[in-house]
Amino acid sequence: MSTNVGGLKAELYGQAHESKCGKTKQFIVVGKVPDVIHLNSYHQLTPELKRLYNEAQRATTPARIRALEDYLYTHLKEIADVAGIIPPLTVVHMDCVELEVSEDPRMLSKLTIDPTKCFFADGKGRVTAFTILLNLLDPSMAKVDKNVSTERLKRRREMYDLLKNMDITVTYVIGADGEPLTERDVKQIFVDINLSLSKLTPGKVAHLNSLDPVVDFARKIGGLKVIQHLGGMSEKDQSMGQKEICITLNILQKFLLAVIGGKSMQNKSTSLREFADGRILSAEICKKYQKPAEIFLKAYFGEIAETYHDDKYSFHRNATTWHAMGLAVNQVLRSMSGKPTIEVHAMLHEMGVLCGRIDYSKASPHWSSATELMAQGADGKYFLLGRGSATWKLNWARYFCSKVGLNYIDS
Repeated sequence: MSTNVGGLKAELYGQAHESKCGKTKQFIVVGKVPDVIHLNSYHQLTPELKRLYNEAQRATTPARIRALEDYLYTHLKEIADVAGIIPPLTVVHMDCVELEVSEDPRMLSKLTIDPTKCFFADGKGRVTAFTILLNLLDPSMAKVDKNVSTERLKRRREMYDLLKNMDITVTYVIGADGEPLTERDVKQIFVDINLSLSKLTPGKVAHLNSLDPVVDFARKIGGLKVIQHLGGMSEKDQSMGQKEICITLNILQKFLLAVIGGKSMQNKSTSLREFADGRILSAEICKKYQKPAEIFLKAYFGEIAETYHDDKYSFHRNATTWHAMGLAVNQVLRSMSGKPTIEVHAMLHEMGVLCGRIDYSKASPHWSSATELMAQGADGKYFLLGRGSATWKLNWARYFCSKVGLNYIDS
């Protein structure tokens, strides 16, 4: 990637863009991760760079670092059977440069830079994760993670040698005519890279993601005959709405996450499925919850049966209700931990039947007795108490648990 030439200068060898974009050009190099960290001064930042990172970059949270670590671990240890990629990093150089472009396309060009003038406009989270795993972190660049489990520390030790020898691509953005780029330029480039990005919806992620074991688990459960009989599972729809479907992949995925790990697991991002003890949610763990989920769902759908599509505005087609049923199933599993399997399964079946017998219509008079869950509006219809889906979900979970004589305890 480079040869240090003394002082604050370093030589990089790579491919230079012949064309320019306004006042900038690009220079692309490939280097080992430790070299990239050192040659861009990320392990030992100047006060000027620290200030600029605070002003023009997002904070790198422990959760973000863990998610990146887990992605790296999955691919570097070849656990995943699907392709993965670490996107190129983008560095803006804020000083004059010396660029020697090779006239022979088979040969590399040379760029001379000042490492203390390099700013990661894209990929700061990735680089921060690299520095943590290689013990090169500048403490000012990430919040301290106070809850690092033994399992995570073990994985970090395994990744150290793998990451130390891993190549990564870096795109340097430089002044087109060798002139320095300003802080104003740096901030604008950061905005240009990040402002145009739009997040994928959870439903789209679930439909496209081949790496999340819960997605595969949901697809398997979605193939149950009782679900297929009522219209099957839609992979592309975000919600059920007025469609003649039984459930969506996104909703079923959230239901199963709650069954497996309660509220804490249900709320985790798709890139970070980790238990409190540091274990990563795997296909093997999902398999242990297949039978409990099937018992509940078969009992529920078997009871609600053909009335499932009668009133498409009822509460039973709402995502929050489904999320809460997953929490209730998890509560059964937690409450009956250590009990004989036959008793646990019997309780799950009973809860499924009782939940299936509920009249979920918003005009149903029985809601008048569910004073902690519902209130009646001026139009005579009932609505959920509380502010937002988080409160509704917990109230629903308590209501479902009460059907089998359990108290819901937040997980």
